[in-house]
Amino acid sequence: MPRRTERALLGSALGLSLAGAVLVAVARGADLLALPTGGPTLTFYQVLGVQLQVAAAFGLCHALLAWRRPRVDQYVLPVAAALTGLGLAIIFSLQPEQAARQVTWLWLSLALFAAVVGWGPEPALLGRYKYLLGLLTAALLLLPILVGTEVNGARLWIRLGSFTLQPGELAKIALVLFLAGYLAEKGELLAAEPRRLGSVAIPDPQLLLPLLLLWAAGLALLVLLRDLGTALLFFGTAVVMLYLATAQLGWLALGGVSFAGGAWVCGQLFGHVRARLANWVDPWPKIETTGFQPIQGMFAIAAGGLGGVGLGQGLARSIPAATTDYPFAALCEELGLWGAGVLLALYLILVYRGLHHGLRQPGRFEALTAAGLGCLLGFQALVICAGVVRLIPLTGITLPFVSYGGSSLLTNYLALALLLRCSEEPR
Repeated sequence: MPRRTERALLGSALGLSLAGAVLVAVARGADLLALPTGGPTLTFYQVLGVQLQVAAAFGLCHALLAWRRPRVDQYVLPVAAALTGLGLAIIFSLQPEQAARQVTWLWLSLALFAAVVGWGPEPALLGRYKYLLGLLTAALLLLPILVGTEVNGARLWIRLGSFTLQPGELAKIALVLFLAGYLAEKGELLAAEPRRLGSVAIPDPQLLLPLLLLWAAGLALLVLLRDLGTALLFFGTAVVMLYLATAQLGWLALGGVSFAGGAWVCGQLFGHVRARLANWVDPWPKIETTGFQPIQGMFAIAAGGLGGVGLGQGLARSIPAATTDYPFAALCEELGLWGAGVLLALYLILVYRGLHHGLRQPGRFEALTAAGLGCLLGFQALVICAGVVRLIPLTGITLPFVSYGGSSLLTNYLALALLLRCSEEPR
């Protein structure tokens, strides 16, 4: 049977996931004979039921890949399984009642993953609709501004009955596809213009117009959605993909300086941006209100030390929104610096595989899509982890594959499916 490497790595990832969940159950005093109650009390029946569902879901995806796409990357799915299993262990530790709901979202996410990988259109076809994808990106970003609900100071969500969705999650994928299509067509022109400003080529204004609109959209996100992290994620992804398409380091410097300048101006003009920046610089004066979450996160990270206090032994569940915004702090407390290093290494593997396939693909659109999706997942992990350790202001985005939430999980597995499709070796 093909894909032996993937099967072996997947078995290891699922075994570690089961071991982590069992350790949490033991630490929480789960009763081996107790029946599931559906409440906060964890039982071994819940642990085993969840883990068997996870194993079955990933096993079916592996079988599908062996049948339909035997030449796609064999490392990406096991890495995602390891991250998802680690996230489930942390969710078990923090909020056990959320674990079953997360597994339901995992089934839906893997169903979408299977549909795109097995029967989705060829990636090159998506490049023909780049401008429609650009409009879709704008529409998804406008939805929260028009009909969104403010949560924790950021306007990122829309409410549909008892469900809440984050359109910005799907907009990330549409943005990468739009940029890949646009830069596949115009990238050489952007790099070949003779006029230069330092190390950056200055192309025709018509070529720059979509990029300037992205810059303006990044600042609009900062002001209207009240979230620096989302703006940084979208803007950073655009700048990185521009560098990948032109190989000019000057774009990275120009993008970083322009975004920092725009953020500073917004901080001077808008009170909510200024308040968020002030809370990042010194949260202690507001320890009973907005400063409570980052300060508790710092305490959790400090308590973990090098080796952690052990799965299920931490107290990070006292952090507000711990399973969505602060799973990295909980992981640092329970698994320590070593566990945090393993987590970041897994994200680094995803970035590497994306860049690896970007270099190998003959089609320019597929190459930019693979590299862009890999960088998107890595950059998102970097932004949220940097926010938790207070290197940058705290963001409202989620840790890919680890945080609790359906919108995030669906989007991440859609990105994974597109990355795999772009990794397929020619027959």
